[in-house]
Amino acid sequence: MKMAKHNLCSPNLPFADAQSEQANLVLEAQRIVVWAGELSEFGEPVGGIGTQLNRAARLLQLHPGVVWRARYKRAGPEIFPTIWEARNALVEREATVQSRMRRAG
Repeated sequence: MKMAKHNLCSPNLPFADAQSEQANLVLEAQRIVVWAGELSEFGEPVGGIGTQLNRAARLLQLHPGVVWRARYKRAGPEIFPTIWEARNALVEREATVQSRMRRAG
C-alpha cells in the first residue's frame, strides 16, 4: 500500500475519531473540487457536471481522473494533500492575475 506524502490524521486519536477525521478530509477534497468546478468568468454559464469536472481539472491543473475521484468520494484521505496544494496554487495564480489587472487599469 502506498503511503500518503503527508500524514494529516493524528495517530494518537481513538479509532472512531481518526475515521471521522479521514472522512472530513475526503469531504473537504470534494468541496474544493466542486468549488473549482463552479468558478466561471463573468456571464459564463456554470454548465453541467461534465463541464464543471473539466473546468475543475483545468483550473486545479490535475488529471481529470483525480478530480472525478475527489468529486464522487472514490478516493481516500490520501487525495486531500494533492487537492489542497492544487487549490492553494489556483488561489495564488488568481491573486497574481487580479494584482496585475489592478496595476494595469
